[in-house]
This record gives sequence, C-alpha cells and structure tokens, in this order.
Amino acid sequence: MAMFLPVAAAVVVLGAQPSAPPASPYLDAVRRYGSGTEADAVRAVAALRIERPERVFDELDRGLCRAVQARSCHPADLERLDPAPRARLFALWQALYPRALAVHLEVFGGLHPGRDAAALAAHRAVILRVIVRIEQIAAHADVPDEFARFAIAGRRLLVWVQQYLRDEAGLARTLEAFAPAIPQDVELRLARA
Repeated sequence: MAMFLPVAAAVVVLGAQPSAPPASPYLDAVRRYGSGTEADAVRAVAALRIERPERVFDELDRGLCRAVQARSCHPADLERLDPAPRARLFALWQALYPRALAVHLEVFGGLHPGRDAAALAAHRAVILRVIVRIEQIAAHADVPDEFARFAIAGRRLLVWVQQYLRDEAGLARTLEAFAPAIPQDVELRLARA
C-alpha cells in the first residue's frame, strides 16, 4: 500500500540489523520487512493469524529481554542491566519496532471491519502498544532523535487507515488512546474533528 511508504523508507534507513534476535516465525517475518520484501513480510504476519496481542510481545519484548539476560523489560530492570547487553537490546528494538509497526499497519489495512473484527482489534492493540514502546525507547539518551518520529507516523497512519476502512468505532477508540498527543498534532486534531 502506497500510504505506508514513508514508514517503510524510514524502516530501511534506521532498521539495519545489529545482531540477530532469537528465531521465531513472527520475528523472522518482522525482520523480513524492508528492502523490497515488504509483501512477503506482510503475508507471513497475516498467515500467523494473530488474535492475541500478548503473543507478539512475548517475542518482541520479553523474548528479546531474556536473550540479553534482563530480568524483565521493566525500565528499572533495564537500567540495572550492564551497558553492553542494554545497548544490544536497544539496537534490536530500534531495528525491529519500526518494522513491526509498518507490517502491522499493512496487515491492519488489508482487513475488513465487518469480517475481520477480532483481527482488527488484535492488530490495533499491537500497533498502539508498539507506538507507546517506541516512545519509551526514544526517551533514552543513546537512541537517535529520528527514532521518535516513528511514533508520530504510526499514530497518523493508524488514524488514516481507520478512516480509509470507515472503521468509525475503532477510530473513536484509537483517538481516545491518542488523547494526550492530540493537542500537539494538528493531523490528529483534524481527525478528531
């Protein structure tokens, strides 16, 4: 879908893989997003039939934290982590979170509000949580400033896709979730109006 090109381009620029995270069908599909393989990644994530957002975060968060021997992904536990594993974890997240955002937005955009209500809800929940996680990661001093732009782009793209799908109920829930960001974002204010 052409509307995802800005996120896809940024994913390619910022998303160079530092070191490979643990293998899983989900993480393999997310890693595949970019450099001309977006359609393959979208098909792979859609084929997983994600109906429970926790499944994604078991791999994208908790699995990666365990891989670097962090007790948990809680910010306090990450601060206590040695600098080398913490840097590796943040590098993995910087590579994977923008890809996860883009691939879930594309899967979400291909669903039908009438037929795929459960899948829409699951992918919307993943997208919302990925946006929050990107903002949390971006708050760290050693993360590039441009990384925070993924959260802004993700919010806008989710709103646009829901408008395109005419998913009024989902759009209302999304705008409610984005309420703190609306005063600073003219596009979200326009969507709310």
